[in-house]
Amino acid sequence: MTEWQGIYLDGNTPVRVSVTVTFNSNGLEVRDGKSLSMVWPFDQIHLTYKQDPSEPFRLKRNKQVSETLLISSPLFLKALHQFSPTQTAHLLRSGQRKLKLKIALSALLGTLVFAPIFYFVLLPVVILTAAKFVPVSWEEQYGRSIVEGFAAPEDYCKDRRLMTVLDSVLKDLSDSIPNNPYHFHLKIVNDKIVNAFALPGGIIIVFSGLLEETDSPDEFAGVLAHEIQHIVRHHSTREILRQASTSFLVSSLTGHFGNDSTFSLRGVRMLETLHYDRKLEEEADREGMKLLVSAKYQPEAMIRMFEKFEKGKSDRDPILTFLSTHPATENRIKNLKELMNQLTAQPVIHSQDSLWNEARLICQNSS
Repeated sequence: MTEWQGIYLDGNTPVRVSVTVTFNSNGLEVRDGKSLSMVWPFDQIHLTYKQDPSEPFRLKRNKQVSETLLISSPLFLKALHQFSPTQTAHLLRSGQRKLKLKIALSALLGTLVFAPIFYFVLLPVVILTAAKFVPVSWEEQYGRSIVEGFAAPEDYCKDRRLMTVLDSVLKDLSDSIPNNPYHFHLKIVNDKIVNAFALPGGIIIVFSGLLEETDSPDEFAGVLAHEIQHIVRHHSTREILRQASTSFLVSSLTGHFGNDSTFSLRGVRMLETLHYDRKLEEEADREGMKLLVSAKYQPEAMIRMFEKFEKGKSDRDPILTFLSTHPATENRIKNLKELMNQLTAQPVIHSQDSLWNEARLICQNSS
């Protein structure tokens, strides 16, 4: 019986446990040679992403706690499929789409061999300048492709009653944006990470760890207002284009994303390294606070959230935390306080207040 070496993370602690993984008719057997012994049923396993051929497969188990297995061997997925083709079909990428991608990629690379100056010098400038002219429909399509590969459907918290409460905060902000071309959508991921992402096209991903940090709809609105500015000012599109691989350029030239996991997985990888420069962050802060005032939320709530992030940063894993992708400084908080003193705010009591303690724990209440 073939044994595969891997790393197990329980989702509650940062401890990485070396384990041996084998296959049986029920799923993956995971053991550490000591007290750890479990079986992961095939239908509960989700392949979240594999960044590069040299990096490990990342498998998640569809439970409330995000257990993770990292398998380094590039032969693992193929062997797993050969062992149980029917039960593991959902883990495989589409071979036909992958072949099409390779053909298109080869063609593009062949072209770039004869145009290195354009590719390495002019293209980055063109991408950064062109971001503001990208059609909203194109942004929406790419944003959806990222969501498809970001997490398993079971990882999103979907309690309809409580999502209505959260969505109403987003709607208050959206309705306060003049000539808004975007239809914003909120996705809550059941994970203790304290972070949020703005995707091109209007999708905002918020992790339950951040949502649970909020003490009021105003504080949640402060986070959303900041993320909204990254979308409406094309920061998300600009940064993702800036980091884009050649494969992404193929998709933009052909206009084809579909459900091809190749592009969504690359989009997920970009989220991990996505960060905005100081100028873009300050713009999102400034315009986000103005949006809070327009929607009649407390502008100081945004400051409170930044102070919470700053205070708790030493206690959290730095990977994918809010401050790792949205670098904050005392200067930014200082600037926000100065701006707040210049604005005339008239916050009101919002309908979400009475249900907020329940809504912010939506993932716990959905389990």
